Amino acid sequence: MSLSPLKRARLEKGWSQYHLEMLSGVAQGQISYAERGYPALSFEKKKQIARIFEQPVEELFPDDFSVFPDFETPCKGTPDD
Repeated sequence: MSLSPLKRARLEKGWSQYHLEMLSGVAQGQISYAERGYPALSFEKKKQIARIFEQPVEELFPDDFSVFPDFETPCKGTPDD
């Protein structure tokens, strides 16, 4: 079983889930669920955690972006056309 990017980043820092809760304001239970791949966090909470790790949200939560492999390319019909 491989570690989620969130759990890997947390363990690399030597932090417990409780420590991450204190830094981010996100409940330990939600962090636990998110590390196991459950949809436990709002995008705002994911951004809070990403700021703590100084990493982009999509690196810590790649499954959220896997359905949009090239999400930086504007969709046809946008003002960028």
